Amino acid sequence: MSNVVLLVLLTLLVVVIGGFAWMFKKGIALIQQPLTIVSSAMVCGIIFMHIFPELFVHGGVGIGIALLSGVFLQLIIERLTGGFEHGHGHIHGSGKGMIIGLMAGLCIHAFVEGTPLLILGNEQSAEVLSENVHVHHHDHSDHHHAEETSHQHDGHDHSNCSGHSADEHKHVQKENSEEKTGTPFAISDDLRYTVFAAIMSHNIPITIMMITLFLNLGYSFKRSFTFLAIFALAAPLGAVFGLSLLKIEGFASISMYLIAISTGMLLHIITHILTEQGHGHKSVSLPIQISSLIMGLVLVVLLFGW
Repeated sequence: MSNVVLLVLLTLLVVVIGGFAWMFKKGIALIQQPLTIVSSAMVCGIIFMHIFPELFVHGGVGIGIALLSGVFLQLIIERLTGGFEHGHGHIHGSGKGMIIGLMAGLCIHAFVEGTPLLILGNEQSAEVLSENVHVHHHDHSDHHHAEETSHQHDGHDHSNCSGHSADEHKHVQKENSEEKTGTPFAISDDLRYTVFAAIMSHNIPITIMMITLFLNLGYSFKRSFTFLAIFALAAPLGAVFGLSLLKIEGFASISMYLIAISTGMLLHIITHILTEQGHGHKSVSLPIQISSLIMGLVLVVLLFGW
């Protein structure tokens, strides 16, 4: 999937879900809480079954600190949003200042979440990673060069003595060099789509809550979708910004920390959703909670495997 398609889908999802929420506001209100639990369970499953293993295998000891940084960053953002992103739709106040604070917090949250998206599985990222670690394999290349020249002495070339031609020897040397230019931060391309799915799953209930809030405040369709469009563009802009950071020398070697920070933010939110007894002013019954959790986890397994 190309970068453009990925960003268009990320943007359109918010707009389409917002349109459904606006048209079917009464029906959406009935399924909003179970849907929030299902999406949170999906995010939880994606984090623990797919993102965490990649982070801790490839990210090194600093990943734990980056995860905690994401948790703390989300705590700061919630000073602006009042916990809106994990179900607290009863934001106090209705003035311009409240909406500006809410939108600023939600957009910062979405922007940071989106920053690692285009870095994952990106060819440019792989090239930068190879360039950054090339110096660490300089001695390895010198070793191969020494082996090649050791076959030459007294003006004679004995490269064929080992049973390989000079071209075959160079081909093997190239393959070995390419193998050694790997890096502990080179991760599977599948992680790109699991992070993408986590962001999309998380954006669904937020979008519905935003439309519900705007309806309660008496906002017009035009005004509501202007705010929604701003939020919809935040994550794609973050993704483009993250991709541009690859131009900074040495950044690719620490790019995994962006994923960890984003994951820490998501982790903070879903733990609130999954541990709170109710959202808004109405509790969700235990059978609905359990069935919604199971449904979310089953969807993750069906879509992405164990």
